[in-house]
Amino acid sequence: MVIYVACLIVHLSGANYDDKVSLMSYNNTFLTNVSYKNDLITWNHLSMWRAILAFTAWIFVGLGSTR
Repeated sequence: MVIYVACLIVHLSGANYDDKVSLMSYNNTFLTNVSYKNDLITWNHLSMWRAILAFTAWIFVGLGSTR
């Protein structure tokens, strides 16, 4: 349960970065700005941790008891 809560917090904190990254595909001038490069790096880290936490949570659910 704790892993799910951590995954939810990471997911919600990365929502703003998801919006910025989706706008980058429409406007390539974003990539010339240093702050957007930092946002892209932050988004990459948040996405990686989202995937790791969700995968770990499903492993715990799969290996847990059936009771």
